[in-house]
Amino acid sequence: PHEAVQSRMTPQACIVCGADAWAPLYRALVRCGRCGFVRARDLPAPDELARLYGPGYFRGAEYPDYLGDELVHRENFRRRFAQITAVAGRIESIYEIGCAYGLWLQTARANRVRAAGIDISPEAVRHATHTLNLDAALGAFEDARIAAGEFQAYCMWDTLEHLAHPETYVARIGELLPAGGWLFL
Repeated sequence: PHEAVQSRMTPQACIVCGADAWAPLYRALVRCGRCGFVRARDLPAPDELARLYGPGYFRGAEYPDYLGDELVHRENFRRRFAQITAVAGRIESIYEIGCAYGLWLQTARANRVRAAGIDISPEAVRHATHTLNLDAALGAFEDARIAAGEFQAYCMWDTLEHLAHPETYVARIGELLPAGGWLFL
């Protein structure tokens, strides 16, 4: 079974322990046999990401109709905002990685938080910027120009599991956060 998994999956050492001992877990997931870390079996190349997270992702491939379910998303984000402020207290500024259509950014802004974000989906960012008038950028977080200490908090809602190298994102956030800052996942 181990060889069969290896021949069908994107080769990459475990980002936690460095082992190359993957075993099938679920349909599209594998687990490291040494430390138990779980990742997607197939990791898309950077040039595939824009295609994967295009309009179809939000309308059928992953979500039946992301904007059609806007009220549900807004309620979830309202609850999530209450949860994070119950833990962290007042949040002055937050940066969202994977901001999609901007519904979380809008929730933060409605609560008097300076909010900005980034996403790789052109359609989603267009909606966030043009329809909702939010500070959303098209691109990859690793290319975003953000000064250290510029944001008090960072968040990735339903994003971390989509990254081939989440450890690089977390490391960069660690460099950008001010003392006492927050990372919400």
